[in-house]
Amino acid sequence: MAEYQKILEKYSLEDMEEIPCGICDGNEFDTLAFKDKRGVPVHTVICKNCGLIFLCPRLSQKALDNFYKNDNSAYVQKIPRTMEEIHASLVRKGMVYLDFVKDYIDAKCKVMEIGCGSGGVLQPFKEAGYECVGIEPMEDYGDFARKHVGIEIITDFIESSDFNYGKVDLVIISDALNHFRSPSKVFFKINELLNLGGKIFIAEKDPVSFATWDNFNTISHFDHLYAFTPRSVFNLLKKTGFFLVKHKDKDKKYWILAERKDIDYEVNFRDCNLYRELKKELKIKGLTWSIKGKIKKIFR
Repeated sequence: MAEYQKILEKYSLEDMEEIPCGICDGNEFDTLAFKDKRGVPVHTVICKNCGLIFLCPRLSQKALDNFYKNDNSAYVQKIPRTMEEIHASLVRKGMVYLDFVKDYIDAKCKVMEIGCGSGGVLQPFKEAGYECVGIEPMEDYGDFARKHVGIEIITDFIESSDFNYGKVDLVIISDALNHFRSPSKVFFKINELLNLGGKIFIAEKDPVSFATWDNFNTISHFDHLYAFTPRSVFNLLKKTGFFLVKHKDKDKKYWILAERKDIDYEVNFRDCNLYRELKKELKIKGLTWSIKGKIKKIFR
């Protein structure tokens, strides 16, 4: 906890900024939490227009860049793990992801992972013969990937990166979606990076599985700028020129595979009932958890 506090003291209220919704640009929100799980005064809000859950206010771009490059590794590890242990867990994920997407990609396709960490997810793809490249802002993780996986690593953020790698056929986003500063901007950029018919694979935790309307702060992190539900991802994909290929929910997580198309989608977010549905679901879940807690106390 002392280590966390030392990191948090670097970032003050002066480093905060307010933003519109990252999907529909709306500015009408309901507040789910006024602090994150460690007391940082970032607000978790839900957009009344499209149902996206995100932080507002949040850390400024300059503060976030500094955090990810210098403090993220120390902050996120509740239980210290070696780089080798982290890498091994990512390799296991990569094996499962490869099995999920392999029937939808060509044998010689180029694969890019955004936020690739140590390169563990990409390792099974490389071993299967795919050409791989990773984007990772933290230098220690990138160095590990270059040395132990043997792949090209671009040490940068996808939003600001101006690289000339060429077109790719599959983009992987594993547990990184909630860190993007501008999801729409990133997905439009991914659309440009992909060949026509190229795929995007997203793996993320479903925030609604872990919290209720009244205790959302228990899962809120000041470095998790968004809390994407599957339906918010679907909205984002439609807005940025993708259509759904495959979707799976498993163990409070979801996997989504979508394909790039040269089609302009028009998404009427006002017709989306996601905000009302999420509010109802979170409130009912809170009531259910409360009743179960009282029953447990009675029978102790």
